[in-house]
Amino acid sequence: MLVVLAHAGLRMAPGGMGVTIFFVISGFVITRLLIREYDQVPGFRIKAFFARRVLKIFPPLLVIVILPSIVLFQRLNLDGRAVFAQIFFFYNWIKLNQGAAGVLIGSAVVWSLAIEEQFYIAVAVLWSGLVRTAKPVASLFTVYSAIFLYSTLARVYVSLTNEAPHDATGNLPRIYYGTDCRISSIAIGGLLALAVARPNRLLTPRAHTLRNALMGKWAFFVGVGLIVVSLVVRNEAFRDTARYSLQELAAVLLIASSLNAQSWPSWVDLIASSRLVQTIGLASYTLYLTHLLVIGLIGNLHLSIMSGYLGITLLAIAATASGVGLHYVVDAPFEKYRARWRLQKDSEAQPRLAR
Repeated sequence: MLVVLAHAGLRMAPGGMGVTIFFVISGFVITRLLIREYDQVPGFRIKAFFARRVLKIFPPLLVIVILPSIVLFQRLNLDGRAVFAQIFFFYNWIKLNQGAAGVLIGSAVVWSLAIEEQFYIAVAVLWSGLVRTAKPVASLFTVYSAIFLYSTLARVYVSLTNEAPHDATGNLPRIYYGTDCRISSIAIGGLLALAVARPNRLLTPRAHTLRNALMGKWAFFVGVGLIVVSLVVRNEAFRDTARYSLQELAAVLLIASSLNAQSWPSWVDLIASSRLVQTIGLASYTLYLTHLLVIGLIGNLHLSIMSGYLGITLLAIAATASGVGLHYVVDAPFEKYRARWRLQKDSEAQPRLAR
């Protein structure tokens, strides 16, 4: 919703931070699923993993982005290379160099989906090899740590050496869209998932104590404080480097504290568990894909009522409603097919002895 509000015209909405938090959550969720599966079946079912990903990603992407781009390709004079990059998940590198030019209106948002899918493919291949080793979980923890460190340092290096100008939003495109500079967010989410799933095997006694502290009541408020600092400090070098790191750490603290039912303030928990938020959460993918298209189409109508905060509110409501509606039309129907590839539907699934 931070991204939706930012695209709807609310300047104070930190849409960029929303993307960073999105990456951290994704790294956490996908890694937790990998470990859960590893604990229940022998090895890693890479076929099932990719089947679930395809059935989740492609139906909405096909309806909202791919088919309209093909049908309107000549009429809108779209860029074939850019559309190809959207379909095969390397569009972030195209957007880095040419912006949103040459693609269907509103579809440029899939640059972040490209980074997500690059990670999913890489981690699946990596994990399929690691599960055959003596200590696969510890090895994955080491790999994630190395990725996090490399990506964090990559931002510093690019910030010091890149001579390209910052864009209109104050971001350095190479850092904002480059996979190597953004993958730290997904990696730190994965590290948290591993620490939560296997604390006794991955962490020293002192680190285990720290992990428990991360799930304490103070973690939520510290996470919010880090977010505030990351938004208040406007120094260019800080925004190119430390801003991302602070927001990544803040996301980790918020996720970790959410795992303890007593850690979140009651009013936050009440909002998070509300039916509206739950519905938006379920529809978040289709909302992500369609919101900028809806905002752009309505904006092109130049309606007087769409100005000011009222217009921002109406745009956000229209985009959200469209995303939720499309979820039930083009995403939810495939849930039964995705369920067939989950563990509870697998006749070979059996408890795995901890080792």
